[in-house]
Amino acid sequence: MFVLQNDIEISTTDEAQRTELFNEFEMTINNSELAHGMQELLGAYLALERYFLEESVNKALGMDALDPDQQTSSMVDDVFFIVQKCIRYILPDLCIQYVYY
Repeated sequence: MFVLQNDIEISTTDEAQRTELFNEFEMTINNSELAHGMQELLGAYLALERYFLEESVNKALGMDALDPDQQTSSMVDDVFFIVQKCIRYILPDLCIQYVYY
């Protein structure tokens, strides 16, 4: 995207035409089949990631063991680890808006 923006900036000195060209390109990309396919794939990925998170937390709850020597449950550490792992998978690949999904 940045390469195209640089190409558009170099191709014309008229700011209005530059903005129009860039907006036209963005509209073309956003309305393409590739963009729609990507959105569908991201939706499926998020559903799988959510399922993984829920099942992993349920597993951690089931494996919870209260040790008399400790003041807290092992479940807190387990769930924190699982959530942290899911966030590490999500953040590099997705826009920040999908974290709040």
